[in-house]
Amino acid sequence: MRHLWLSAALIACLAVSGALAGEEATPPDGKGHGGKRGQLTDEQIQQLKERFEQRQKERAGKAGTQPGAAALDPKKANLALVAEAFKSGEAAFKAENYPGAFEYLVDVAACAHIQGAANFADQSRARILEMEKMAADKLEEAKLKKLQGDGPGALEILKVLREKFYFTKVADDATNMLTGLATDPRVGAAVDMIAAEDADTAGRYAEAAEKYEAIMKKYPDSVQALKAKLRLEAMRKDEAIAAALKEGAGKTAEAKCPGWLATGRNFVANGKPDQARPYFQKVIDNYPDSSYAKEAKQALDELNAPKKD
Repeated sequence: MRHLWLSAALIACLAVSGALAGEEATPPDGKGHGGKRGQLTDEQIQQLKERFEQRQKERAGKAGTQPGAAALDPKKANLALVAEAFKSGEAAFKAENYPGAFEYLVDVAACAHIQGAANFADQSRARILEMEKMAADKLEEAKLKKLQGDGPGALEILKVLREKFYFTKVADDATNMLTGLATDPRVGAAVDMIAAEDADTAGRYAEAAEKYEAIMKKYPDSVQALKAKLRLEAMRKDEAIAAALKEGAGKTAEAKCPGWLATGRNFVANGKPDQARPYFQKVIDNYPDSSYAKEAKQALDELNAPKKD
């Protein structure tokens, strides 16, 4: 069974490399066909760079990120700058700072046209593929843990993937697998907390607040519930975030409350008041400051009022 799994993992890793390479690698001197160098085409390098920048913006929130020290303009670079960037990328790789390594090396990989820089470019492309393979290995390891019923073990591996390999091709698969772990009662609170923090970091405060509140209700005795409570309190004290929460809550209320109210009124019209009450109460509990809550309260008061003879 172990041999079968190792074979499957190897096939998956080769598939990642193959998908990025597409064809046979060019010789070390870079004088291959089709503009290929180090198993990656110039077009693929550009796509990888764009994906990395997009992921950086998502992680940094609405403000996005500004070009850092790693920024190297292939159109203006010279051999000395390329060599320095490559050195920095290799240092980051050895320190297991893979996003930092990628940020340097993806620019170096695009500098093959600079005289004397072809070897740096080829080594950078090979290193990028190596990081893709490392990520694919991690994902296969997480899948095995999940198959073995070790949800906590799978979660820890997926955390590493999200933190160190979020720029790779398998990152989306890791996120999807993480979402699937939410049904595991041992890690459900942790998975939901990750989703809430992702929304919070991205500046989607209303969504984050809703997720934090859900954690507090679903896992009241968990560490995550306490963290969610403290974060919600901090959000509501921040004027800018509080304003965003109010605006977001208003939009969400507009999307959900009319349907709940209509369902409740439909039950009342059909002589089923007990089935109507939960819908009116849901409006009040979730959006107490909205105009819809006033309507729901009025509807409940009418249902609870003594009947006249």
